[in-house]
Amino acid sequence: MEFEIRLPKAVLTTAADTQVELLTDRNQKLAKVLEALESAPDGRSLLRGTVTLDYRTTERIIVLNLPGRTQSTFRLRLPASPSRSGQFGPWHLADGIVPINGGTVTSELHDAFAIRYRVL
Repeated sequence: MEFEIRLPKAVLTTAADTQVELLTDRNQKLAKVLEALESAPDGRSLLRGTVTLDYRTTERIIVLNLPGRTQSTFRLRLPASPSRSGQFGPWHLADGIVPINGGTVTSELHDAFAIRYRVL
C-alpha cells in the first residue's frame, strides 16, 4: 500500500525523524518513508511511503509518530482483501491525535492531519 500523509504547515523539514507504523489485529510493521517531503498546493508538507498488507483483516491503523510533537492515528477504510487501486482515494482526517507535550488538540490541528492511500 502506498500512502500520503498531509501535515500542518512548518511541522517538518525532513522525514528523517518520523516513524510510520501499520498496526493490525495480527501484526505490526514499520512503513518505508521517503526522506524527501513534498509540498502540497496549500503549503503543507506531504509525507509519502509504503507498507505491505501481509494479512487479511479489516482492523488496520496507521500510526504517525512525530517525535517531540504528536502521535496521530488513521484507521484504514479497506476490506479484508483489498483490490489494487490505480489512484489515491479521498483524504481522511486523523482518527486520533495525542500531543506529546501535553498540549490540547484544537480543531485546526485536527484538520491539518489527513491521509490518503492506494493499494498497489
